[in-house]
Amino acid sequence: MNTKPFQKIAAMVLTLALVVTITASPVYAESGAHLDSGILEASEMGEMFPEVIEEEPNVTADEESEPEELSPILQSTPNILAVPSLLALPVGTPGESEQNPARTASQLVTALGLAASGDTVYLSAITGNIDIYSNISIPSGITVVISAGGTINNYGTINNYGIINKSCFLHNHGTINNNGTFNNNGGFDNSGTINNNSGGNINNNSNITNNENGTINNSGTIDNSNTINNKGTINNSGTITGNTISGTTGSPPNVTTASLPNGTAGVAYTTTLAADNSPTSWSIDSGSLPSGLSLNTSTGEISGTPTAARIFNFSVKAENAGGSNTKDFSISIAAGVPGVPTNVQATAGDGRRLLHLTPPQTTAAAR
Repeated sequence: MNTKPFQKIAAMVLTLALVVTITASPVYAESGAHLDSGILEASEMGEMFPEVIEEEPNVTADEESEPEELSPILQSTPNILAVPSLLALPVGTPGESEQNPARTASQLVTALGLAASGDTVYLSAITGNIDIYSNISIPSGITVVISAGGTINNYGTINNYGIINKSCFLHNHGTINNNGTFNNNGGFDNSGTINNNSGGNINNNSNITNNENGTINNSGTIDNSNTINNKGTINNSGTITGNTISGTTGSPPNVTTASLPNGTAGVAYTTTLAADNSPTSWSIDSGSLPSGLSLNTSTGEISGTPTAARIFNFSVKAENAGGSNTKDFSISIAAGVPGVPTNVQATAGDGRRLLHLTPPQTTAAAR
């Protein structure tokens, strides 16, 4: 009986075991994928393991032999050997799949540390509460999916630069800094501070309650497709769209004035700012009004006689019990043109007098 095929099969099994042990410990997800340099040609295998790949000896017609069966890998891809890929999240790491989510804050931090751009990390509080006391950062390119059920209590700081898809209940006692996208699909109670920074997007598809001691600072975009119940303070210098904000303190003002008229030095000036949601006070938040002008803090009227020719940049703030809204403006004050003298006297005689008129500074020279 020809035993050569069985010897070859045994040698191949041993070799494959060594290759898997060296290149795939621990075991990683998607083990069928190839490494960039993880495809070995048969010729390379022959150089590395000559006892496995060798020429088949000539078999005479009198010798009985059975066809040699190839392993499933070699059958599907002749002359190559696929080795497992080294992905960011090893199989069994909490957070690497919806079936194996992170269930504690520390497991979430570990999973985020292993994740690469384009990965999704899963978190579930379905077995109870998850309390966060530390700082957690979600990098750009990472998506965190938080399943429904249970409650997450944040007492620390969450910095989001990626995407959060939240379906569970979240009670924020600490700080959430959103610089990416936050999709709220479950209850959200805020007793701390939410900073939706410029470029950040909060898409509210459920209910957000901003409690008496809660503050929402928005310089990005909030799309309120469901309900925002405001009992605290909302400071808005960005965009809030969708449904009207309700609650005991209601919606903050929204300055609706698009731009302000320009003026001329020495000429009386007046205009009035406008805003929705009945602001109770107006103020200059940064910069300054043109010299000679003042703001009525109750009505939002800007009036006076400007005295200097230049461009003035400033921001105004409108406030009510629900919060505030700030908006940037500029007013260009042009130089005044002197009129024709009206009181010129001459006496008899042939003497001459020269009258000099000095033009005012131009806007460019006054800057």
